[in-house]
Amino acid sequence: MTYLAITVLATMTLYYELYVGGSVSTLILTNLHMSFTVLRLTLAFGALIGAFGSLFAGLTDRFGRANLVVFGLFFTAVFVAFVLPAATDKWTFTIEGFVVGFVEGVCLVATPALIRDFSPQVGRATAMGFWTSGPVIGSLIVSVVGTATIPPSSRPAVLDPRVPHLRHRRPGRVRDRADRAQGTVPGAA
Repeated sequence: MTYLAITVLATMTLYYELYVGGSVSTLILTNLHMSFTVLRLTLAFGALIGAFGSLFAGLTDRFGRANLVVFGLFFTAVFVAFVLPAATDKWTFTIEGFVVGFVEGVCLVATPALIRDFSPQVGRATAMGFWTSGPVIGSLIVSVVGTATIPPSSRPAVLDPRVPHLRHRRPGRVRDRADRAQGTVPGAA
């Protein structure tokens, strides 16, 4: 049961590291002077590279699943905690994110195999049930950390309908009412 708990904790950590970039995206956008499109493509291609990294999970048979997960966790933890925050421009951040995505892809595929290895102790269905809590709890931890990290002034402006450059994204009636209230009805002199 102890090994199972450690594996679930490793899965939670890997999913936390996978989702943390999106949770603090407003800080990344402002600090690296990155457009939202570039950040979105960076995170998407990082996930795609992680999917291709999972194809290399066959290395687990050669080096051992536990060894691969431990070294992968150490590598991604160092990158997410120290290397990615130290990025000075968007391209450095992008390349480093791709490297983390690749390593996480290999590690995330190895964790269910570890669960299978430890399942005789508690039963396979129970073990896989514990494993599925890893992504969920990892996502919840990301939400809590993101909320605590981002100052209130950096919250997304998309949620604030009073922001003028987002006026075209609001539904027509809401936009027209807001424009009339501000005296800026389009076409009015």
